[in-house]
Amino acid sequence: MINKNKTLSLCMIVKNEEKFLSKCIDSVRKIISEIIIVDTGSTDKTVEIAKGYSAKVYSYEWNDNFAEARNFAISKASSDWVLLLDADEEVIEDGCEKILNFINKTSLDGCNFVVYNYTGNDISSEYTVHNAFRLLRNNGKYNFKGEIHEQIVRKDKKEIVGLFAVSDIVIKHYGYLNSVINEKKKRDRNIPIILKQLELEPENAFYLFNLGNEYLAKQDINEALKIYNKAMNYADVNQPYAPHLFYRRLTCLMQLKRYEEAITAANQALNQYPKSTDFEYLKGTVYFECNMVTLAIDSFNKCIEMGEPPSYLKFLSDCCSFKPYIALGELYESVSDYDKAIDFYNKALNSNKDAYYILYTIGSIVKKQYKDGNIVSDMLLRYFSAKEYVPNLILLTDILINLDFYDIAELYADKILDKENSNVDGLFLKAKVHFYKKKYHMAYEGFMQVENFHDTENILANIRTESLQYLVIIALLQSDKDITSVLNLIKEKQVNEIYKIYRQIYCLHAKLCEDVLTGDEDAGLVLQTAVSFLDKLLKVKEYDLFNDSVDILNKINSDQVLINLGKIYNKNGLKDLAIKTILQSIQELKVVDRESINILYQTTLL
Repeated sequence: MINKNKTLSLCMIVKNEEKFLSKCIDSVRKIISEIIIVDTGSTDKTVEIAKGYSAKVYSYEWNDNFAEARNFAISKASSDWVLLLDADEEVIEDGCEKILNFINKTSLDGCNFVVYNYTGNDISSEYTVHNAFRLLRNNGKYNFKGEIHEQIVRKDKKEIVGLFAVSDIVIKHYGYLNSVINEKKKRDRNIPIILKQLELEPENAFYLFNLGNEYLAKQDINEALKIYNKAMNYADVNQPYAPHLFYRRLTCLMQLKRYEEAITAANQALNQYPKSTDFEYLKGTVYFECNMVTLAIDSFNKCIEMGEPPSYLKFLSDCCSFKPYIALGELYESVSDYDKAIDFYNKALNSNKDAYYILYTIGSIVKKQYKDGNIVSDMLLRYFSAKEYVPNLILLTDILINLDFYDIAELYADKILDKENSNVDGLFLKAKVHFYKKKYHMAYEGFMQVENFHDTENILANIRTESLQYLVIIALLQSDKDITSVLNLIKEKQVNEIYKIYRQIYCLHAKLCEDVLTGDEDAGLVLQTAVSFLDKLLKVKEYDLFNDSVDILNKINSDQVLINLGKIYNKNGLKDLAIKTILQSIQELKVVDRESINILYQTTLL
C-alpha cells in the first residue's frame, strides 16, 4: 500500500460491463477511497460485481447525454479528487503511484492521461494513442458539457487553459476491439446522438470529427473520409482534437490506397504540426507502399532524427525508433542489401528487447546468405547471452523449424526435453519436427500430449491452437485417425468459428454437400486460419488434400483471398502459380500490395 494524503474517488458510468469491470477496479483499487458507480440499465452481473467492491451504486435513467451522467457521478463523490475511468479501461501498474504523486503535490485542478486504444481482434502490441481527461480536483468548479465525447468546462465559464496537466500516466482501453464493438453495438448508440448535435450545429468540426470516428470504427472508410473532409473545412487547428482529425483522415486515405492524396495529406499535416514524428512515419509508409524506396528511406531516417513527438501529436507507438528501424530493415531486405537490413533489424531489437519475432526475419536473411543450417544456428545463438537457457533454446528451435532445418531443430528439441522432459513447448516443437519430416503418427501423439496439458505456461504463442490444426491435417491424411474426435476436441476448446472452419474443410475433403460457413463469420479470422492450414499442406507437399481444401477460400467474404493464396504459393516455391494468382487478384478483385508487387518483380528477374 502506498501512503497517501489526498483522498480519491473512482467515478464510473456503466452498462453491462461484467466482462471488464473487475479488471478496471482492480487496477486502481489500492489508491481509491470510494467507488461511485452510475448504472444506466445493466442486465448482466455488473451491479453485483460493483457491490462486491463495496461500491456506491446509483441507478440512472439513460437520456442520451454522457455529460449529465458524468456530472451526476461526480456529484456523489466525497473525496478530494475524482478519477474518471470507463469500465473497459485499466491503469497500468506504475500509474497508481504517479496518480498519488500528482494529487498530493500539484496546484493544478486536473490531469490528462495517455490512452492506448487497442484495435482489431485481440490485445496485442498495436494500438493508437490519444490524451484524455481523467483526473479532476473535486472543488465544485467544473462540470462536463456535451451529449457525447463530453468536455470538461468551468461552471463560471472562465478559460481552463493552464489549469490541467498532461501526464505520462497510461490507460489501456479495450473498447475498440472488434469483439467489444460488435457485442455492445456502440456505433448504433453513438451515431444518433451525434447526428442530433449536428442538427443544431452542422458546422461544428468537433461533432463532425466524432461522427467520422464512429464510421471509421464501423469500417465504413469511405463515409468516414467524407465526414473528415467536411470537418477539415471548419476545424480550428489549435484545438486538441485537430491533430487527430489530420491523422485519421490520412489513415483513411492509406486504407483506401489513395496514395497520392495520402502523401498530400501527410505534407499538410507536417506543415501544420512539424514536430509530429508520426506523420513523417506515415508518409514514409506511403512511399514504401508505392515502392518509392529512396523517399521512404529518407522519411524513416528523418523519423529517427526527429525523436519522440510531443504527447498531443503522438498517435502510434515507437515512430521515432522501433517502427522506422523495422521499416528500414524491410526496405533494405527488399533490395537484397542484407547487411544493412540486419543492421536495422538489430537496432529494432535493441530498442525493443521483447520483439523477439525479429529473429525469425534475421534467420531467414542469414539462410539466404549462407544456406547452411549449422552456420545459421551458430549466428542466431549469438543473440542469446544464456545459450543453455530453455526459453532461448525454445525460440531458436522454432526459428530453425520455420527455416526448414529439421535435423538441427530436432537436436535442440531433444536438448530441451532432456532438461525438462515435460516441457510443453519442447513437446510441441518435437511434434512439429516429426510433422515436417512426415512422421505423422509420432507427430499426432506429440500434439495430443500438448492438448492434454492443463494450465501450463508456455513460451511460444498459440501452441494449443496450432496443435489442433496439425491434428486436423494428420487426421485427414491418415485413415486410421478419427477426424470426428479431433473436431469435437476443437469444438470443446476453441471459439465456434474455428470449429466451423475445420468442419467445412472436412466436408470439402469428404465431398459432403454441407455449407458450414455461412458468410456471417469474422472474415479475417477465417482467412487467417484457412491460409495457415493451406500453407502447412504445401510445405509438406500434400497436394491432394490441398486441392480438396483450397475451395474453402471461395466461402470467405474477403477480397484478400487471392492475394494471400498467391503469397503462400510463392513462399512454398510455386512461382508460376503465385504469379497467376496475384495477377488474377489484380484483374478480378483489384487487390494488390507491396509484397505481391515484389513477388512479381523478383520473379520476372529470374
